[in-house]
Amino acid sequence: MVAAERVQGEVSPLLDELAQAHGEGSASACASSSERLFTQECAVVAADTWEVAERALELVEAEGADQGTGQFGVLRGVVEETRVAVEGYEALSCADSPTDAAVRSECLEHGAVLAQAGPDLRDGLIAGLAGQ
Repeated sequence: MVAAERVQGEVSPLLDELAQAHGEGSASACASSSERLFTQECAVVAADTWEVAERALELVEAEGADQGTGQFGVLRGVVEETRVAVEGYEALSCADSPTDAAVRSECLEHGAVLAQAGPDLRDGLIAGLAGQ
């Protein structure tokens, strides 16, 4: 469990900084209800969120925190979901305020994942400490 605690100890402050800088959930620029979803502000949130998610995964792997036990499986799932949302947001050029309704709908889905990624990553860390 020591490795898991080191991962949490390093990633938790990054998540705190992310929340302070960009908000989370409905307060995020990427929230489905936010008029900032289709702007560069959400693109910055996406990039910063991916940086934290990627760092969390790097630490889990470097620390051997999961050691093939499935520990941090929840966190790994959140990281993958975040990666898909970031890549989708970028590929669709969501920050450039697309006009096509289908594209905007997909952007809303990606934005919702990005807005919730911080709390979900934190939940993944907690689950990892519990061996999940």
